[in-house]
Amino acid sequence: MKKILLIVPLLLGLVSFQNSSDNLYDNYILTINEKSSLKNFNKLSNVLRDNEIDCSKLEQLGSSKSCFYLLPIDKKHEEIYLKKLSLINNIQFIERDKKIKLNFGDDINIGEKVIKKENDIEVYSRNYEIVKTREADALFGNSTKINVAVIDTGINANNIFLEGKVDLNASKSFDPDNSALNGYSDHGTSIAYILTGYQKNNPFPNGVYQNINLISISISEDCSISTFVRAMSYISSLDNVPLVNFSFSLGGDNSQSLKQSIANYQGLFICAAANDGFYLDENYCYPAKYSLDNMIVVGDSNNDDSRASISNYSKNLVDIFGPGQSVWGATRNGGFKVVEGTSYSTPLVTAASAMILSKIGDMSPTQLKNRIMTFADKIDGLKEYCVDGNRLNIYKSVHTNSHSHLSYEYIDSKKHFEVCGLCHDKEKCGHVVSGGAFEGGRRYANCLLCGGLAEIGFVSYGRDLSYVKEHYTFKNGLYYPKKTETIGGILDLSYEDSLKYEKK
Repeated sequence: MKKILLIVPLLLGLVSFQNSSDNLYDNYILTINEKSSLKNFNKLSNVLRDNEIDCSKLEQLGSSKSCFYLLPIDKKHEEIYLKKLSLINNIQFIERDKKIKLNFGDDINIGEKVIKKENDIEVYSRNYEIVKTREADALFGNSTKINVAVIDTGINANNIFLEGKVDLNASKSFDPDNSALNGYSDHGTSIAYILTGYQKNNPFPNGVYQNINLISISISEDCSISTFVRAMSYISSLDNVPLVNFSFSLGGDNSQSLKQSIANYQGLFICAAANDGFYLDENYCYPAKYSLDNMIVVGDSNNDDSRASISNYSKNLVDIFGPGQSVWGATRNGGFKVVEGTSYSTPLVTAASAMILSKIGDMSPTQLKNRIMTFADKIDGLKEYCVDGNRLNIYKSVHTNSHSHLSYEYIDSKKHFEVCGLCHDKEKCGHVVSGGAFEGGRRYANCLLCGGLAEIGFVSYGRDLSYVKEHYTFKNGLYYPKKTETIGGILDLSYEDSLKYEKK
């Protein structure tokens, strides 16, 4: 059978990494078929030598199981070597290594300031309200701790909000000038804080999910394709790392090696759609355009569920939006700053994925991606900007499972029971409720099946709740009325009474 080989254009005009000071070599990345024995260093070396290709400087990118190699080629033999390489079976791609520029969201930084005012805290809290973060976490206790690799500028593991959250042994820097555990900008530390940052009695909203183990993977803003491939190969070699957060873009720097390194990863790769305001179908922005089954592309929405003007968009390529405006990020020195952009929407989806895996159990990357997208809110105003108008809803993603084995403590009025088929058998069935909104100081939500209304527990941050304590009890992260009563035709259940209607 005739071998078909894709050779990526050599991009001779671009600056390449040289292997020696006299510029005698160009570096090439070889991608080996994952099922081929050529993944073995010795076998590949033998094949190269049999073809009279100098492989004395051959390097495997990552562990011994990696299918990526870096081969420095003497410029005098470049043309003949490339021709010979193209004829070797099971070498999928041959690509010149080159520098890539990572694009972060810090250029959209609103600026640092001291936050004390109640309304400032509420502005940030609104992001969590939109995606129902607190309700999602409150109903179940923590389960399995989930490893999340964060490819970024490094995470300051000594940050007071991240103490004990960063895996010091698994974290690794692929940036020769910086450590994975310091961070050369605030970007990586901010991402980590949104994922899982926490401080007792913190007046600011804490991170989305506390049961995350962070693995910091540091790369520089001006790195090479091989650096990224090396980082992905390293993550793939670690045990049980089901999620990668990638909160930046490579702009128009396409790479088959880079794409394949993501495709080979056995977990879910969550990446930012980027902040160019581009229609992605007609513009180049990677990795957002790769459209891989194990990848979720995240756009940035405003608090009114409209597309943020800076966010890239496509109803074919962007999978989901999440609120990324007026987001609190943590600085390396332990302070806060307000940031915005797809960088900060992305960890909302990553943390939601971690919560699902922690509370529900193992899923394949495809199953996890489908779950998040299936139970997203379908927003009419986003339908031209992402798949199905999806806007993340963490509560539904975690707690909705065809009403099979999950518990819900919400119930509705008599009218709800008459309409909702799920509610007829009150002793055996609970109610599936999709988040809710404040109204007159109370939080209401709707049954997913019939739309019936119920008051549910609510969350509050940074406010004086002394006036509430007489009437409400704090349980599992939410406030419940101390006694059951009917208000305006809505059954307002105490925590104890609500438990009677949980699904067992």
